This record gives sequence, structure tokens and C-alpha cells, in this order.
Amino acid sequence: MPNGSISAPLIPPAKRGGRKRSVDLREIVNGLMYVLSTGCQWRYVPKDLPPRSTLFGYFDLWNWDGTLYRIHHALYVPRGDGARGQPDSLRD
Repeated sequence: MPNGSISAPLIPPAKRGGRKRSVDLREIVNGLMYVLSTGCQWRYVPKDLPPRSTLFGYFDLWNWDGTLYRIHHALYVPRGDGARGQPDSLRD
């Protein structure tokens, strides 16, 4: 993901010692946002997105570790000045 992305710093790094990630995390985020915003069933995920098993694996992991919550707040929850961004508890 490019450094300018809002969600890039919120995504945990790959685990050490395993294979290198072979998926584009931008496409994973795009796929998850598509499923979550449209209510699309997993079996009807469009073919131009990553495989549904890959998307669901990241959904399950990121839901468990709180990554989805942090991304949601960074993108959709307004800050005190009316702009969108991270809640106070996640800012440095």
C-alpha cells in the first residue's frame, strides 16, 4: 500500500518467518469494504476481487484483532473538527 493511504498504517505487518504475502492488501481492503458496504454474500463476491476464501480469512483475522474497527474509525468516524480520522484513543 502507498504511504499516503489512511488505512495502511493500521494494517498489522506480516508475521515473521513465514512466506511473503502474495496478495495486494489494497485489494483485500477494497474487497472487504465492498462486502461490508453492500451486504454482498461471500459466495457472490465479484471475480475481479481477491478470492472469497482469502477475503474471509482476512475478515476473520482483522475482526478478531481489531484492525477492522481501527480502519472503520479512520475512514468513517468524524473528528472534533468535522474531518474524518482516527478517534483520540488511536492518535499519537
